[in-house]
Amino acid sequence: ASGTVAPGAEEERSELVESVAAEAWPPEGAEEVDVDRAYERLFELGLAYGSTYTGIRAAWRREGELFAEVALHDEHAGDAERYGVHPALLDTAMHPVVALMAEREDGASRMLFHWQGVRRYGGNAASMRVRMTMAGDETWTVAALDELGGALLSVEAVVARPVEAEQLAMARRSRDDARYTLEWVELPV
Repeated sequence: ASGTVAPGAEEERSELVESVAAEAWPPEGAEEVDVDRAYERLFELGLAYGSTYTGIRAAWRREGELFAEVALHDEHAGDAERYGVHPALLDTAMHPVVALMAEREDGASRMLFHWQGVRRYGGNAASMRVRMTMAGDETWTVAALDELGGALLSVEAVVARPVEAEQLAMARRSRDDARYTLEWVELPV
């Protein structure tokens, strides 16, 4: 994996975030999604999530859009202060996209692997409202607000790719592999 992380210039909130903030919640004209069925479908595809990552409280869909209310479980809510956006909260927010894409004719699981234009505005939230909009066949935009309507983050594009069940099984078997460790190397200034 590679990427660049840097402080951004003082910018106004993106149009993605502004459009979510301006819309009624729950979104008008959207149909409710059965959250339990979505997790069952993900499990069937080999995407088993532990309790930390099953925080979708409600979800809706409308033509080309998904909406979700996600929250950390009570035992992890206190950890939100340690993060700009808690990793489990962000991961959980993306589950509706993964579940929806699993409904495609090929039946393959999809993993979100390419993130572009990620901006964090606020942080320390234990819950958030998220809108994901289809921007292409395998590409989505994302905007998230905290429970008070404050901007949390926006993503210009997150791209999914198919993943085979065997690849997921191999990843589970190799998670304790010593080759996958984090090492910090000090560089001269």
